[in-house]
Amino acid sequence: MDVSLNLPTDGFLDNGLLEVSYEHEDSKFHDKIIGRHRPTSGDVPHEVNVSFRQDMVEHKFAWGFRYWSEFEDTAYRVDEITSFEGNHRGLIFVETTYFDNYKVQLEVNSVNVAKYTRTREFYEGDRNGEYNGYEVSNRRREPEYKLSIWGTF
Repeated sequence: MDVSLNLPTDGFLDNGLLEVSYEHEDSKFHDKIIGRHRPTSGDVPHEVNVSFRQDMVEHKFAWGFRYWSEFEDTAYRVDEITSFEGNHRGLIFVETTYFDNYKVQLEVNSVNVAKYTRTREFYEGDRNGEYNGYEVSNRRREPEYKLSIWGTF
């Protein structure tokens, strides 16, 4: 199920657009290795995304942000189960078309520090075999800065 809302903000912020989306996945798959139903690999059960952009045309300037909700993604491989989880993440940007024929944008991704955890569970032979241990890795992504210039050179 995908639900999205695009809402102009002209009532309180001129030339703004707020976009909100929600995705829910609940697919099941009969797994012959374990002999029962399980979620489909790669399904993210719940995900919320919010983005906002405001164009200040008279100033040749725009700004905005994006927000991604926390998530968990599980993959079922022949001899392991891998889960990947992440926290709420954010991105902000400013851009200008002040310079003739060029658009310049500064973007900061993972503005709130992105944190990810990957857990791998291992099995002997296949996932129906004897449990063989696990591995956990914690990852941290500091804010990333990107300067982009578009135009005719």
